[in-house]
Amino acid sequence: MVSGPKGEQSYQFFYHATWKSILSGSYKAMHNVRQQKDGRYLFKGEHKMPDWAGGLYHYTGTIKGDDFNASYESAMDRGTFTMKRVR
Repeated sequence: MVSGPKGEQSYQFFYHATWKSILSGSYKAMHNVRQQKDGRYLFKGEHKMPDWAGGLYHYTGTIKGDDFNASYESAMDRGTFTMKRVR
């Protein structure tokens, strides 16, 4: 974790991805995270992948309580993903 401007902190997120159902890999990406007054955390980040895997990916999302919601976009791909903590 690294503190940044205006209350932002930087965190390293770990991802595991699969492309075209045959290739998979893991990578790390730095994200800026800022806590909101309502208790949510907003985050954004980016990561450069090889051109064949979509090039530069941009990430945005929110974390509130047990819910994680995010979206990603690159030149070749985009999507959303959600996670909920299982108790």
